[in-house]
Amino acid sequence: MKRFIRRFFDRYRWFFVAEGVFGNFLFFLGSVLFLWPGTTHFGVWLFIAGSGLMFVSSCASALEEYTH
Repeated sequence: MKRFIRRFFDRYRWFFVAEGVFGNFLFFLGSVLFLWPGTTHFGVWLFIAGSGLMFVSSCASALEEYTH
């Protein structure tokens, strides 16, 4: 099982890097949208989406570290 996970992360490493960068971008954009009352609701959803993507990226990194 560890070999399968390791091969999977080696093959799709680019996806998890891109997903982490996109999550950070959404997190940042959502944070900026908190500055104006009219965009707060949308900012909350971007903040949540970005946080979720960052969580997935962190879990992937932890699983990859576990297999090494």
